[in-house]
Amino acid sequence: MTPRTAISLAANKTQSVTSMTATFSDQITGTVAETTSGTVKVQMKPLLANVDATASADGQTFPVDEIESAKALYLNSSILSVFTHQTGKAWFEIPLASLSGNFGTTARSSRSCCRTCRTTIPSSRPRC
Repeated sequence: MTPRTAISLAANKTQSVTSMTATFSDQITGTVAETTSGTVKVQMKPLLANVDATASADGQTFPVDEIESAKALYLNSSILSVFTHQTGKAWFEIPLASLSGNFGTTARSSRSCCRTCRTTIPSSRPRC
């Protein structure tokens, strides 16, 4: 099989992909060392991602749940309880429009293909 044929077949197959799952692990060093590992599940249309992770920093380990839609990031973690107790909400919302710098630009442009999100998420999770 030629490289051109392989790329063409891969491109055709990718068109029919409706979801993906991946595992990840990262380490950050500095003043406080941090490690995170977990699973990412992505639904392609409408674009929606769910991250179930465990993070460790400064000798403490805590779960992190994240949902990413075309408009916002939603975080749920015991580490965020100082914020969520003040608002009375279990999830912390970060609208993508509020992000600045390279991260905000990258996050918004990577989701620009999905302008609306009408997926129902279980009641314990935010709706987008």
